[in-house]
Amino acid sequence: MRLLSTLLFLFSLLYADEIKRIDSIVKDIEKLRVDYNRCSEMLDKSANLAEQNSTLLKKIEELENIVKKQEKLLKIKEKKDKNQFLYSKKCEKENSFPKLMMKSEYQEKHFDQNEITTFKASAFRLKTDSIIYDAINGNSIGMWEKGTSFTSNTKSDTWIKVSGYFVNRKWRKAKEEIWIRSAQVFKRD
Repeated sequence: MRLLSTLLFLFSLLYADEIKRIDSIVKDIEKLRVDYNRCSEMLDKSANLAEQNSTLLKKIEELENIVKKQEKLLKIKEKKDKNQFLYSKKCEKENSFPKLMMKSEYQEKHFDQNEITTFKASAFRLKTDSIIYDAINGNSIGMWEKGTSFTSNTKSDTWIKVSGYFVNRKWRKAKEEIWIRSAQVFKRD
């Protein structure tokens, strides 16, 4: 028995190095598996990136083709516009008709809007509530109600001067200058 235990002891000493070596090989294999898994994941990612890169390159190519087509169309349009401009200039030069003038009786006559004219005194009435002024385009001095009656014998193109007004059906002469816009009045019968 001693012999057997001694032999076992000797064998364990002899093969102890072998067990350590096998353990280290197992650890190396585990590390290699981890590295392999990491590398395969990176390869998958790079394959996906390569696919994305190829699709992006195709899109870039398509967009460049579209840009080229647009540039061609723009050049054609610019050329057409230039030709049309040159044609219109040529037509203007070739125009054999003289410039036509309107007859003097139909030409627009320019009047001074503030040119004051007098006429036979008449009675007027307000169409709407109206602001009264101290002069043509002057300051407002009050407000008259719709239906107020007054008389006038002076006007301009857009204003009427009040010469007098009615209070309780009695006419009173205006003591100061009063002007109303002519669009706000109508002539009484």
